Amino acid sequence: MFQPVKTKKIYEMIIEQIQAMILSGKLKTGDKLPSERVLAEQFSASRASIREAIRSLEILGVVECRQGGGNFIGDYKRSNWIEPISLMFKLGGGNFDEILEIRTVIEVEAARLAAIRITEEQKVAFIALIEAFKSATSEEELSQLDQQFHIIIAEASHNVLIDTMMRAIQAILKNFIEEARHSINVWDQDSGVLLLQHCKIEEAIIAGRSEEAALNMKEHFAMVVRSRSQ
Repeated sequence: MFQPVKTKKIYEMIIEQIQAMILSGKLKTGDKLPSERVLAEQFSASRASIREAIRSLEILGVVECRQGGGNFIGDYKRSNWIEPISLMFKLGGGNFDEILEIRTVIEVEAARLAAIRITEEQKVAFIALIEAFKSATSEEELSQLDQQFHIIIAEASHNVLIDTMMRAIQAILKNFIEEARHSINVWDQDSGVLLLQHCKIEEAIIAGRSEEAALNMKEHFAMVVRSRSQ
């Protein structure tokens, strides 16, 4: 009926305290942690336990260790947790169609929110990206711009969870994005269709037409889904 009681290791309790301070807002992205010696004194723990805790948090992407500069609370945009998600997706037998399903759910709403919340600075970056799209020639360049396009929309939604999820999805998508672009080009026999779709989404977001932006994004993914069945 009962489970054996397990004693937590010192470094695990240190990790819990640091995580609790992040969740409470006492520690924020970019904050520098005290030195190893000071942490050892504050936690009444050995420096070995402090090092183990910091190393574990670094692997998770919670802490960023800068050579000669100390340890800092990490930025979720550069977090190390994204890569393990990609590996688990592959190990679980995930496929491109599953990526399309979750992206449709997330990115339609991201486009709607972006049209409402996008900043002037983000508009400038968005317009510049579309211009780069128009002049791109290689498949590699187009794929990179395509990824940036969707990340900009996620950022412009100013929803941290949408932004975080999109970065995780993009990491997974790297193995599939060329497949998506190729299927569209073969189906339509005109690579310009993808550019046209992106321009329609961008114009609606820049103009603040939220429902149109969401509809254009939905149509964009519907087109990709149709291309899969051709």
